[in-house]
Parts: sequence; C-alpha cells; structure tokens
Amino acid sequence: MATNFKNYIKKLLNISEDKNVSSTKWRRVTSSDEFVEQICTYIHDDYKQFRGLHKNDNSLGFMIATIGSEQPEKIQQWFETNSDLKTCLVLYDEDDNSGKQDEFRGRKNKETGKLESNYDGMIVFQMCITGFDAPRLKRLYLLREIKEHY
Repeated sequence: MATNFKNYIKKLLNISEDKNVSSTKWRRVTSSDEFVEQICTYIHDDYKQFRGLHKNDNSLGFMIATIGSEQPEKIQQWFETNSDLKTCLVLYDEDDNSGKQDEFRGRKNKETGKLESNYDGMIVFQMCITGFDAPRLKRLYLLREIKEHY
C-alpha cells in the first residue's frame, strides 16, 4: 500500500510507526465506516491507475481478501454505491460462489484472445485461494493477516 495511506491508518489508530496493531483492534477499526470509505477509495483509485498504465485492459482483475464478517459486505456495498467498477462478493455460505468465481476468471474472447468478465474485482472473506489462480488476477489487496497454510 502507498506510504501515505499507511500513515493515514496509523493516524486513525493513534499508534506510532514502530508499533504493531493487535488483531482485535485491527478488526474493530477495519470494520468502521471511516476505514471502509478510505480503503475502498484507495483501492478504487489504485486499480484505476494500474489499469490506465495498461491501456485500460479489461482483462486485468483485482481481489480484496477481507477480515471479519462485516467488512466484506460493507466493501461490496461501497463499490455498488460509489464506483463504476463491478465487483462480486464471495462468502463461504453463499449458494452461487462457484458461479461468481468462474465469471471472475473470465472467458477468452475469440476475436481478441483476451479474457473477459463482467467483474473487475472479487471480494472474498479470508479465502485467499478462492480465485487466486485466476489468470486475470493482477492486483491483490490483503486486509487480513497472512497465516501459514499446510
């Protein structure tokens, strides 16, 4: 993430740069409306800039790996309300998860040879492996701690 955004979060949390944030405090803060507004704005702007550097190539996608139960739904709501980027929300308990994942992975356009999808991005709850193998995935925004997986 950009340094200015990291500094904003440190200021929001009222912690010094050399301190770590407890997971309990991180979950509480990252579910707040103010944080969701700021992180979604950052992701929207960062992804638009990234796509612009690649001639607005629609075959490039992004994923947001979230934490907590409230955060992913708030992020999806933000994108539906405030952005022209189309996102899908993949939660562990939804019926159409595989359909959303397949759509995010995209289909090859026979004329251009590029992958196409109705979704620019996918929002997942802790499930980094969901869609992680999608060839379209070129930007990953981790809002959760990375843990070992065996």
